[in-house]
Amino acid sequence: MRMSFAKWMTLASLAYATCEFLLLALVGIAARATIRSLWLPYLLLLGCWAVFAPLVYWVNCSHNSTKTYARLFASIASVYISCVGLAIAYSVVTLGMVSRGIVLSYFVPSIIPGAIIVWVTVYVIGLSRAETSKVH
Repeated sequence: MRMSFAKWMTLASLAYATCEFLLLALVGIAARATIRSLWLPYLLLLGCWAVFAPLVYWVNCSHNSTKTYARLFASIASVYISCVGLAIAYSVVTLGMVSRGIVLSYFVPSIIPGAIIVWVTVYVIGLSRAETSKVH
């Protein structure tokens, strides 16, 4: 039985927004940041989720071949992790936690290799899960 899109988005978004809020609250406490300064990082990360969640639902509901499913899901995960990485990079610079030079020299260049690693990992897992579900 499939859950409706509206119900799935509501439940998943509430869970995501709550976890994100708690994580940013911990960051805010550790960095002694004001609530006002944490709104932008919160909204940037919610924006990543707002793009990612419907695509995940769509891929799970579509009746693609095993390889197509794995490729789509891996591509979505790679784009999501890249968006989150850029949102975090922008946020730590904006909050004054790390200098722009350090982020541009060390963090941003690692986003693309990280996205490639995520793509390969999710693709392999997606293939194995799809093939396993066909057997049972």
